Order: sequence, then structure tokens, then C-alpha cells
Amino acid sequence: MNRRKDYPYLSRKGTLSRALELCKEDLRRFREFTENRYEMKKFVAQLFELHPFLEGRRDLIWKFLKTLPARKRKEFIHKYLQLGDKDRRVIDTFMRNYVRYDRNWGLRPKPPAELYPFTQKYRLKKTQTALAYWALDKKKERKKLINRLLRFI
Repeated sequence: MNRRKDYPYLSRKGTLSRALELCKEDLRRFREFTENRYEMKKFVAQLFELHPFLEGRRDLIWKFLKTLPARKRKEFIHKYLQLGDKDRRVIDTFMRNYVRYDRNWGLRPKPPAELYPFTQKYRLKKTQTALAYWALDKKKERKKLINRLLRFI
């Protein structure tokens, strides 16, 4: 899914955050905010009816967010919403891989030292973090991931 192509209005900085704030505060104002924008209506509608592939991805993200402590979850989401589209894709991949590799593998790889502050701050399991990191094929992708995750500290 290409967010910039499918939802150019929503990919503007602060638009999605504003919609979430309005949704929490006053549903009438949220409805007014979404009424005039087709993209926003489409986005809200797709929150409930997704293609099974996208639904699976959404479920993985929800499971990742549920592993975070409540206060840290709120902070993580706030920082995530401040990121650009390219950065979000990198973080999305990490979150999905983190949940996918939540099993007993019989080995305990350690994440790179650069990720320890992130792992400790959000109380993530080291083995899953390491596997999600090493799931990325290219060294360049792993370096991007580290740079993006360090923004959350």
C-alpha cells in the first residue's frame, strides 16, 4: 500500500494526528472534519473492512502495540505519527516481524548494541528484537531501522 499515492491528504504532517484527537474529543467535530474529504472517508471505512492481507498486517501491528506498557504505547504512537511515510514503512516492517518471531526458537540471539536503549525503554524481548532486526536482508535496511528506532528514545 502506497500511503502517499492512496492518501495524499492524510500523508500531510499533522492531519492524521488531528483526526485522532478529534475522534477522541468530539465525534461530531470528527464527522465534520471527515465529511468534506473523500480520502478521509475512504480511510475510516477501510479501518473496518480490509482485504484479508491488510487485515493480517493490521493485526500484527495491534499485537505489537499491546506488548508495550500503556504509557510507553501512547508515547510510541505519538512519535510514530510524527514520522514521514518512508520512516513509517521501516517501523511497520519491524513491528510486524517482531510479532511474527514471537516463539521459542531454542536460541537466543542478541540485538545489536545500538538497539539496547530502545529495547529497554519499551521493554521489548531481546530475542524477538534481534530476529526482527536480522529479518531485514540488506545491511543498509538494518542501518535505516536502527536510525529510525533511535528516534523513539
